[in-house]
Amino acid sequence: MGKRGHKGIIFLNSLLLIGLFLGFGFYLVSLGSNSSSSFSIRVYEEKLLELKTDNQELQLKLSELTSVSRLLELALAKGMVPRDTVAYLRIQNLALR
Repeated sequence: MGKRGHKGIIFLNSLLLIGLFLGFGFYLVSLGSNSSSSFSIRVYEEKLLELKTDNQELQLKLSELTSVSRLLELALAKGMVPRDTVAYLRIQNLALR
């Protein structure tokens, strides 16, 4: 093997070594981006769980506030009187548009 062949092998080995370092660098960068996106997903999943819990609490509060017994209590507190029978008013000569 001559000097020219020896220089070619050194050049080829150097090129392969540089390619190996670049490939490893790209691998490390992709690992970092995957871990940061995994972290973001975990944060959003925790937020979603918190919002679902809040939604359940609000649904329970809504059903309590709109219950018939609560509305009856509010009506009585405002001075309204419960009726046992329903009375209808008849309106004569009602103009309709």
